[in-house]
Amino acid sequence: MRVVFPADELKNALNADPEFRLAARYWNGALEFRVDEEPTVVRLEDGTVASVSSSLPADLEAVTGPGPVVIAAPASDWAQLLEEKPRPFYQDYHAATAHHGFRMDGDVETLWAYYAAVRRTADILREIAVVEERAGSEDRAGSEDPATVEGD
Repeated sequence: MRVVFPADELKNALNADPEFRLAARYWNGALEFRVDEEPTVVRLEDGTVASVSSSLPADLEAVTGPGPVVIAAPASDWAQLLEEKPRPFYQDYHAATAHHGFRMDGDVETLWAYYAAVRRTADILREIAVVEERAGSEDRAGSEDPATVEGD
């Protein structure tokens, strides 16, 4: 199983979402989604997504402030959370951490200060994620390979 978050779609969806933008305002930092051990890093500047890439910048703290917030899980757990109507305890990262294979790591103060924004990403990811059951088959529309997208 493979789960991919297309970079350009993720950046555009987060920046276009008024609920995310309101909850993320003032956030300078990074939000990292890990599927198995493959990262997708969302870099935020004053609550606006500046870039989405597959790695953390070496000078992240100097560029954005505190360390990243990390949401990590095996691909099979991500696939459950990303279903249109997820099973119990897969609707939210916190519940999925308590009852399934998700982990919430990184800068804990930032995680809880911006949890409403972090939580909103689950709904947005359900719309744009590509979930492949096996090589060559896609359950959701989108690009197979995430691309690095930088700010304008």
